[in-house]
Amino acid sequence: SIPGGKIELGETTLRAAARELGEETGLTSACGVRFHQWSIASSDVIVREDDGSAGIAFHYVISQILALSPADARAVCGDDASAVRWCTLDEVESGGIELGGDVAAIFRRATHLVETDVVTEETCVKLDLNGQAGIPDFLVER
Repeated sequence: SIPGGKIELGETTLRAAARELGEETGLTSACGVRFHQWSIASSDVIVREDDGSAGIAFHYVISQILALSPADARAVCGDDASAVRWCTLDEVESGGIELGGDVAAIFRRATHLVETDVVTEETCVKLDLNGQAGIPDFLVER
């Protein structure tokens, strides 16, 4: 699978992405990792009650965040995986590595955004796990 996890209460999506990437791969701003400030894709998962009613048991949103990493960054395995490695879009599209879902579509979108300079190192921000750099927090509700 690709790195990811749950957002902690009060945590922004971008900070959660930085935390999860750090926890699962050791890749952080100290390694030169930078994050695109907006989700590049999202999807909903709605699970219905299994009692035959029309009720909803839970609903969550998966948000894909693009991170740029220096070519020499070394990922290390976190405690929730047995291995970690870099892979290419070609490996995923050819079936050389199985990641589940439509990860190839996410990888294609990310590749397109980088190749067309929509996402560049300059348009991304460095985040550390204890705070943030370059992005504001916005109050959306009281």
